Amino acid sequence: IGAGSILTKRNVARAPDVLKGEKITLLAIGDGFSISAAGIAEEDGYLGDILHARNLKSGTSVAGKLGASGIVEIRFQ
Repeated sequence: IGAGSILTKRNVARAPDVLKGEKITLLAIGDGFSISAAGIAEEDGYLGDILHARNLKSGTSVAGKLGASGIVEIRFQ
């Protein structure tokens, strides 16, 4: 985009809600239990996305739905 050009929606991208490498909270939820753990995002993500993350303590890679405040929910049924 050159100087003096008009910006339109086409020229602007929304910033991700979570960035790769950012610390997040993993929240495992099942019938009658919930467990939280510290994690790190393995990719950029937006609210509502399925985000891949890694548990900081165990090193286990998981995927869950990205919610508010950097919480990734992993649901067990």
